[in-house]
Amino acid sequence: MRYSLCVFWFLTSSFGLAQFGVSDRALPNVRYSERLLLRAQSGSPGDEFLLGFTYATGAGVHQDRLQALYWYRRAANHADDRASNELGRIYAQGDGVPRDYQQALAWFRRAASNGSRAAQSNLATMYFQGLGVPPDPEAAVRLWKRAAERGSVHAESNLGFAYLTGTGTGNVDSVEAAKLFRKAAKRGFAEAQFNLGYCLEKGTGVRPNLKEAVTWYRKASLQGYVSAEVNLGLLYLKGRGLAQDLSEALRLLSQAADDGNSKAFVGLAYMYHLGQGVKRDDAIAYSWLQLAKERGQPEADSIQIATDGLSQSQIEEAHLRTENWKAAHAGQNPIDLIPQK
Repeated sequence: MRYSLCVFWFLTSSFGLAQFGVSDRALPNVRYSERLLLRAQSGSPGDEFLLGFTYATGAGVHQDRLQALYWYRRAANHADDRASNELGRIYAQGDGVPRDYQQALAWFRRAASNGSRAAQSNLATMYFQGLGVPPDPEAAVRLWKRAAERGSVHAESNLGFAYLTGTGTGNVDSVEAAKLFRKAAKRGFAEAQFNLGYCLEKGTGVRPNLKEAVTWYRKASLQGYVSAEVNLGLLYLKGRGLAQDLSEALRLLSQAADDGNSKAFVGLAYMYHLGQGVKRDDAIAYSWLQLAKERGQPEADSIQIATDGLSQSQIEEAHLRTENWKAAHAGQNPIDLIPQK
């Protein structure tokens, strides 16, 4: 069987732009109660929002997205900016409703005009990515700066991304980007922790420091940030910045693959193809590669498995495994959407 490999650690996931955040501040540990229902029914906007939150998350009550939308909308119409922002996020992401960027823009603009940092940052994301509007990165950067100055960790991280790429900032400034990532990372924001780790791994805006990169990747992965799981898994696989641990590499890449990360698919294909940490099995490797290719992952071409080296039954088994995985993960969004802290 033939294969060709690129320098494998170049497969690491690169910088990410955080998506839509939920609130300017951490939500209390709220659960549904009759008292909360009565307060919301009496017209208290804050309690209407919290009641919507309990229905959305199933906190003490059966999860009911329609009820959540009803109470969020009622709170938003009573001038609760958290509810307006949450409605914007729901429509922007298509979270239980058909995706509707115009509705998202309307709700984000309403809350942003009232000073909501989260909504300002989310509206900036819409402008930056051209969601429902022509792309306007300069307007996005202005909004992110405004929100970051008022303490939005989400805006700090995305502003770092803008400086990193020079999009909307006038010039690339990787040093400023790394500073912003570090600032947000220290405040516990997983996206920034991952981006800072990548800066440290690649020496972008800072001196390369693999050991510190591992530290930040681990912090982000512990928060469930999938791209950090991939990069940390690949470092374990190669023993870069830490002792090689194939079992931990397999665990992290399997976890990320279960969340639909296509780079993790390639990582697992590599491990099965070469028998690293697992029994060599090109049929399993082939099925992971097929999934990666279907997701449009260009790094899938870094491994070539000759199908003439597989029996017909192995090929059929690989295709069946691929279809079973897709059926088990139907409806999964392959794009990581990061909630705001």
